[in-house]
Amino acid sequence: MFKPMRATYLSWQISDQLSLFEVGLPVQVGRLDVADAVGVRGVQQQHVCRDDLITGQTDKVPHMDILPTLVHIRLLFPMLLHRVVDGVCGRESPRMADYGDMWTLVEWMELLDSLSSLFRLAVGKNTPDEEVLASLADVGGGYGEAVLTVLRARREEIRQALVERTNNVSSSTLQDFDWHIKLALSSDKISSLQTPLLNLSLDVKENGALKPVSVEMNREELQTLISSMEAANKVVLQLK
Repeated sequence: MFKPMRATYLSWQISDQLSLFEVGLPVQVGRLDVADAVGVRGVQQQHVCRDDLITGQTDKVPHMDILPTLVHIRLLFPMLLHRVVDGVCGRESPRMADYGDMWTLVEWMELLDSLSSLFRLAVGKNTPDEEVLASLADVGGGYGEAVLTVLRARREEIRQALVERTNNVSSSTLQDFDWHIKLALSSDKISSLQTPLLNLSLDVKENGALKPVSVEMNREELQTLISSMEAANKVVLQLK
């Protein structure tokens, strides 16, 4: 049986600076480390876990010698990329059986995870096309150009899928809110203690039903809430 020569390396590794592809030497990708809201979920057996990303204690994932340098796989590669994007967008992912015995099961899973992460990161970070192409320049075989072509064609579709995935983290949505300030008086020091408290009323829609929620906060708790909302708003603006 004809066995493909495996001479080109595709590897995915997570470190302080992500290096997506390697051919002998690492090809740096600038700052492609996208926030959790849009995509790094590496929890496969040979991939870095989320806790490692937070602590910075990461190890390089071994080389993935999984891109045969054969003419027919170059022709099939764009189709494979589109199928990978389908999987990222919640549709059917490519099947290993459609590509014969080009990869082992482990190699196949690593390939899909690497390509999926690449698309999520590039779109989530809104990486310019030139930077993506430059980062894949040493892969060779026209693979970099194929990745960029698919990325250009389906960037908006991927972005919408990432936004929907983030929204689905919680099934509850805020419909309306109201607030008012009141003073808390101590029973034994009525004349000396006056603590302002914020009473926040929220109308939350959950599973089609409107649910009222009331929260009482002091000054410090209110400031913490405001800081959290500002951080969330920055993430939303990055996704627009």
